[in-house]
Amino acid sequence: MRIPSHPPTPSPPHPAPSTPSSPESATTEPALSSLARYPVVPADFLIHPYPVLAAALILFNNLYLKRHHPGFLSGKLSDIGICFLLPLILVALIEWATWLCCRCLGRLWTPTRSRLRLFACLVSALYFSALQLSDVWAAWHILFVQTLLPRIRAGVTPDPTDLFALVMIPVAWRYLAACRKP
Repeated sequence: MRIPSHPPTPSPPHPAPSTPSSPESATTEPALSSLARYPVVPADFLIHPYPVLAAALILFNNLYLKRHHPGFLSGKLSDIGICFLLPLILVALIEWATWLCCRCLGRLWTPTRSRLRLFACLVSALYFSALQLSDVWAAWHILFVQTLLPRIRAGVTPDPTDLFALVMIPVAWRYLAACRKP
């Protein structure tokens, strides 16, 4: 018995590059081009030498200098590092939260805007100022830190002279603005 042979079917022609023909495809194209402008990872500014140096300064000061060489300098170094790092940590938390929400909703994530960076810097300044000026706020802060990190022995000595470290918050603002240029 003879099996009939079928002629080969022609392959479809290669599609030409398409232009956006529907409003849906027109809206996805700018979103795709914006991927190149924005970082892939939220809070990527924390993996830069300045925040790493600020964290290292805080650790070195608290674990070594304050124990072995207590004095004026060791009392102020952590405040300088904290005033630089605290706004960055707040912005990082905001970015990770918005990234997670965008991921759950299937939307494109974009880094924080300048208003949110300003909000983080203002909250940091107010928090640090209250910590240095109020014994009650310092007690709440210690309770908060020990609740989050039970193995860490937290201690705060309110000292109005530590408010000079607030000059690092505008430095943090400039650093965040430089890292998030569109």
